[in-house]
This record gives sequence, C-alpha cells and structure tokens, in this order.
Amino acid sequence: MDYTNRIKKSLWLAMLVVCCAVVIPMNPCESSEPTFNFDFDISDPVEFRARIMTINYAKAQLIVGEQTIHVVDLISGEQRFTTTLKNAKDEAVTLELFQKGDLVLVEGLKQPDGSVIAYIIQTLNR
Repeated sequence: MDYTNRIKKSLWLAMLVVCCAVVIPMNPCESSEPTFNFDFDISDPVEFRARIMTINYAKAQLIVGEQTIHVVDLISGEQRFTTTLKNAKDEAVTLELFQKGDLVLVEGLKQPDGSVIAYIIQTLNR
C-alpha cells in the first residue's frame, strides 16, 4: 500500500469537508434581493433634483441629496413597480452609467423610514 498517496487523499478530503462546513452556513451576500415593507397607502410622492453622493451598485441603491434611493423591480399585490433610469436625452440607460456627482431628477415614493423607492431617476447634466 502507498501510505503517502493515502495521506494526501485524506488531507484533501479533510480540507473539502472544512471548506463545506464554512461556506454552506454563510449568510447571503449583500447583492441578494432586498426585501421591502412596501405599501402604496403609506408612501408619499416626492420629486427633487440633487447630486449623487454615493452609489452602491450591488444593492441598487444611491444616496442623492442625503436620502437613500432604491432602484427596484418589484410586485406589490397586483401592481408592478419598476424604476426607470434615463439619461439627459430621455433614453433608457443602466444603473452602471450613473456616477458620483451627477445631477439627477428623482421621482418616487418616500417610505416611513425616510428612504425613497424611485420610479424615475434621470440625469440632468449630460
């Protein structure tokens, strides 16, 4: 019998078991789908123009005018609520084209926690 080969296989198997034990119980990453306590009845409509302070692409979230703005595609009851992203020429764009410092128009629904669920975010300075 080749004990060296057997020891190598045992070490690899032990490493695999340890890795599985560490990875499997991990919490989902921050880019997993967020959950909102979203209710049209308790939301107030808002519209404002301000500069983007920060962008978290993984969470689809912006800080604009010191307010958290959520970019969403969700269903509440029988209504679908999707954020429309536009450039200054009124063309549809992706979130990745927005940059820190861009002047944007935000229209959406302000939530009780102060954040805004946006239905339109449009750049104004390009």
